[in-house]
Amino acid sequence: MNFKLAPLSLLMFVFMLFAAACGQQEQLPLEVQQADTTEPVAQNSIPESETKHASKMHPYGGWYCPDNLNGFPAVNAVDFEKVPVVNGRLPTKDETRNGSSLMYFDTKEIPSARPLDLQMPKLARYFSKYTNKNELVIVIQAVVAEQDTIVGFRYINGGNGSAWFNEVTFLTEDEVLAEKSAGFVETGLEIMAIPEIIFDIITNEKYAKELGETLVKGAHYKSKWHEGAKVEMLNEKEEPMHEGHVTIYWDGTYIQVDYNNDGEHYVEKFFVTTERESDRSELLIVTGPFQDELLSHQIAWEDWAMKVKELSETHDYINYRK
Repeated sequence: MNFKLAPLSLLMFVFMLFAAACGQQEQLPLEVQQADTTEPVAQNSIPESETKHASKMHPYGGWYCPDNLNGFPAVNAVDFEKVPVVNGRLPTKDETRNGSSLMYFDTKEIPSARPLDLQMPKLARYFSKYTNKNELVIVIQAVVAEQDTIVGFRYINGGNGSAWFNEVTFLTEDEVLAEKSAGFVETGLEIMAIPEIIFDIITNEKYAKELGETLVKGAHYKSKWHEGAKVEMLNEKEEPMHEGHVTIYWDGTYIQVDYNNDGEHYVEKFFVTTERESDRSELLIVTGPFQDELLSHQIAWEDWAMKVKELSETHDYINYRK
């Protein structure tokens, strides 16, 4: 897990709920990160003085944790109001650990810290430089501290992050009502193999057809498997069925593939944790969103995961380690 503490003069401690590795997002200038051109409607009622920040660098961490799938699982957008939040006060340490909030502020050290007068949770858009798209997020915390105003959020497709207040654009009431019900496939299983082998099974071309067959008859993935690489799903005639890109590749830990099918965004996340002493790992998969046939997609991805397990546990382990 990688994160920065605020400058020592602030003496602010932040507690986060992590399952394993989490990426520290390198902050870009606000004019680069803010991709939406529409004015955030929900922010208009808040005085400008409440939403400024003192510096371009985020002093409280700038977290980008799309892999925190255990701590913050995927959520159907129409159910966003059901996620746990803390309103009207700063959270306790326990609430920063149980998923109700992200950041803990010690008011003895930072007397100015206080929650923004904004009812949570709220649906919003946040531009990610990793996926190069406006991600749908659920804002669960907004805090004013010193001259900064920051928000903590959870991604609809799982994981969490934090940002400057004016880097998120809240959805209008009409936009919220227009969101369609769409669920995510979430499946996980234990694999008796090290992460390097699991990654080799997922990305090695020689296993592509065995894995692809579990999803679509005769289909398979083709990719160079590095950040920015194209990912194609090909049918048995080697014709492309759909195409995406590897937006995140943290070797041995996390892979994310994003697709844009005629404006419909779809994601596949593969997260591996391990107990090195026993070579026991856990593979967690999140894919979606799916508006229809969620159960059939769930079954297919469970079959895919079982094939990864089978191939990983019968892998030529000894020669691999050489």
